[in-house]
Amino acid sequence: MIEKIKSRFDKLDKVSTHILKYGMQLACLLVLAGLILYLMNIYSTDYSIYQSALSKHIVEAAVTIAAEIIIGGLMFDYFSKKYSED
Repeated sequence: MIEKIKSRFDKLDKVSTHILKYGMQLACLLVLAGLILYLMNIYSTDYSIYQSALSKHIVEAAVTIAAEIIIGGLMFDYFSKKYSED
């Protein structure tokens, strides 16, 4: 099963691969930023509920962005192969 998924990802276009690669890097960077902000807020002397909510919102946005990147990259690959002139 995993080999089948891996073989499908190996067949992706170069542009789709770049979209997925850099989009997931952006999403991971946002998750890391949200996590750092959350941990700094917890371990600091002045706890802020607004900073906690902001950090949680950043992580939620990162998960949403990751889902959009995956769906968009796969759709781009599908339509570019479907409508390409061979």
